Amino acid sequence: MPGALKRDVTVSFVFEPNGTDHDDLVLRVGGWEHRSDSYYYALDDRVGPPRDTVAAIRGLLAQWTIRVRAAEGIFYLPYDFSDQCTGWLRGCVEGESISLVPGWSNREGYSFHPSDHLEVAGELSDFAPLDDVAPCVISREALLLDIEESSRSIVGPPL
Repeated sequence: MPGALKRDVTVSFVFEPNGTDHDDLVLRVGGWEHRSDSYYYALDDRVGPPRDTVAAIRGLLAQWTIRVRAAEGIFYLPYDFSDQCTGWLRGCVEGESISLVPGWSNREGYSFHPSDHLEVAGELSDFAPLDDVAPCVISREALLLDIEESSRSIVGPPL
């Protein structure tokens, strides 16, 4: 089954292809859940030919892994790409743990590729956290395992 995870996770990013490129990505962080569109992932040609949504999502998650491994202090992970804004998780390293809070930036989703976001994430300056979402605290090791599990769960639509 697409999007099925094999173990309990705190953070997951799941692709639920529905043939529309809309409302088919689900990010879960603790008890918070957000649906977004795979539209900009389908346009990402940095990891293969256009329309390879699965490769683009895996590319995004590979860069999440790089960012989380190297993180010190505050860092950002994009998850939602829209015409006039992008959704981000703000991570804050606190010893062996990472506190994650979702929010938004006015950075347009078309201004960078999901699979090539490290430079943009390092320059993000207008992050606005969601007021009604409590931070989710997770160990760096558990977050890396959750990202790996999400990447393994990403499959395309049935042929």
